Amino acid sequence: MKKTLLILAITIASQYSYAQTNIFPGSGNVGIGTLTPQGGLDIYSTTNTTTTPLISLRSNFHVVGNYGMIKFGDYTQTTDYQKGAIIYESVAGSARGKFHIALENTDGNGSVSLSDAKLTILSNGNVGVSVTNPQNMLDVNGVIHSREVKVDLNGWSDYVFKPSYRLPTLKEVQTYIEKNQHLPDMPSEQEVLENGLNLGEMSKLQMKKIEELTLYLIEQNRQISDQHKTIQTQQLQINQLKQQLDIMINGGK
Repeated sequence: MKKTLLILAITIASQYSYAQTNIFPGSGNVGIGTLTPQGGLDIYSTTNTTTTPLISLRSNFHVVGNYGMIKFGDYTQTTDYQKGAIIYESVAGSARGKFHIALENTDGNGSVSLSDAKLTILSNGNVGVSVTNPQNMLDVNGVIHSREVKVDLNGWSDYVFKPSYRLPTLKEVQTYIEKNQHLPDMPSEQEVLENGLNLGEMSKLQMKKIEELTLYLIEQNRQISDQHKTIQTQQLQINQLKQQLDIMINGGK
C-alpha cells in the first residue's frame, strides 16, 4: 500500500513539474503532434486551417507597446547575440497591427529591437522598406535598383500632333518662363521638393515637351527652307540684273 501511494505521489509530482516548467530533452529532436520529429522542433498537424494556425503567439496586443516576437541569434557568441527578429507590433486604439522583419546590423553583442526594422507590412497592405509607417503601397527609404520598371498610364501625349492642338508660340513660352521660372505644364522646383515626382505623369509631361519641341523644329526647318528658296531666287535675279547692267555698260562687249 505504501509503495502504491509512493508511486502515485511521484507520478502526480512528475506531471505537475512538466506542466509547469515545460522541460524538453537536452539533446535530440522535439516533436509536437508527431513521434518522428524531423528537426530540432517539429510541429505537425492534419487539422490546422487558416483560422486554426499551426503556431500561435499571443499577447495582450490591444495594449500599446505589446509585441509578438520571434528572435534569431547565435548562442555560441554571447547570450545576447540576437541579430534577427520577426515582430508583430500592436497599434493604439486598433485591433490591427504591423509586421516587421528586423535585423541588427553590427558585429557586436547588441540585440535586435524594433528600431532595427528593415521591412514593415501594415494591415492595409502598405509595405515599407526601412520605413516603419508606410503611407503608400510601397515606401522605400533608399535607392531602388531595377533592371526594368513599367508604369501604367492614363493616356499619352500624342494629342500634341493632332491638328486641333494649339501649339503655344515661342513668345508665349518665353513670357511664361520669365514670369514663373519653369516650363508651362511642368511642376515648379518648390512643388517637386515638397511632393516629389510622379514618374508616370512626369514621363508624359516630358514627352509632351519633346513633341512640342519637335513641332517647333519642323516649323523652324520649314522657315529656313523657304528662306533658302527665297535667297536662291533673289540671287538668280541679282545675277540677271548684273548681266543686264554689264550689257548696258559695255554695250554687249
